[in-house]
Order: sequence, then structure tokens, then C-alpha cells
Amino acid sequence: MYIEVVFEENCPDFKKLSKQEPHPEKRVRLIAMALLKEKKKIGETAKALGVGRRAVGKWYHRYKKNGLDGLSNLPRSGRKPNIPRDKEEEFLQRVVALQTEKTGGRVTGYDIQDMALNEFGAAYADDSIYTVLKRLGLAWITSRSQHPKADPEAQRAFKKTLNKKLSEVCQRESI
Repeated sequence: MYIEVVFEENCPDFKKLSKQEPHPEKRVRLIAMALLKEKKKIGETAKALGVGRRAVGKWYHRYKKNGLDGLSNLPRSGRKPNIPRDKEEEFLQRVVALQTEKTGGRVTGYDIQDMALNEFGAAYADDSIYTVLKRLGLAWITSRSQHPKADPEAQRAFKKTLNKKLSEVCQRESI
């Protein structure tokens, strides 16, 4: 099937636009339009770019129908999230509440997995739960947890005596 390639007189400079385009897929499509504008055939353009003739034909038709916006990537369906987007804020609040409710230690990925399954019906693998947390901005580094029976005053006293003993040992060794 032969496609007659015709560009209007006031069409943009595709080469210039391709140099400014940050997205590589759209950049290739703009280069294809530049080659077609230079009176290259669709087959020649496809061979030069290392793509199929059908792809170049589709890009041309999308450009004719929608202009430069037609050369952008089309939305893809993809997999639906386990936790719907409208429930993410609730999930976020629940994870933070889970940490504040926990006494002694910190919340683990397994705790969050259990909570997601029981309260939201969302089953996540071990690695996936951390990806979700990072996407929601909950990837954090925490300090070492404190034992509930820890005595801060006794720890300070220990540190003071430890420093004295260390300084005495260091003075003996330097003599």
C-alpha cells in the first residue's frame, strides 16, 4: 500500500525540534518526519532509523491527525495497582500509625505486608512492598531502636567512666 507523504508549507523544522526533544522515542519520530519532509520514501526512512515501515507510516498518520502531539508516546494501560490511587493516602497514614503504635523496635516490611493484606486486601511480595513505600515517599533510614527498659541515665554514667578509663590507657601507652 502506497502512502502519499505531503507536508504543509508552514510545518515545523523537525530537525531543530529533535535536537531539543528530551524523550528519545519522540526524538526518533521527529527525525523520521524530517526525513519524510526531505522527500525520502517511508521505506528509506524506516531503514535509516532501523524501524519497520509500518511504524513510520503510523507516525506520519498520527502527525497528520494530531500534529506534534501525535508523535508523543500514547498512554499505556499497564497493571492496576494493588492499592487504588484514591486509597494511597489512607495507606500512607496507616503505615505511619503502625510505626507509632509499635512499642520496642521498628516496623518491618513484613508488618506492612500483613497490614496491607488485612486492611486493604493488597498482597505484596517482599521486595514489592519496599518499592511501594519508596514511591509513596516513605523510604526512610531510622536510628537504632532502643529497648523499652533502657536507662538513659545509666548509659550516660557508663560513657563517662568509659572515657576516663580509655584516656588512662592511652596515656600509659604513649609513655
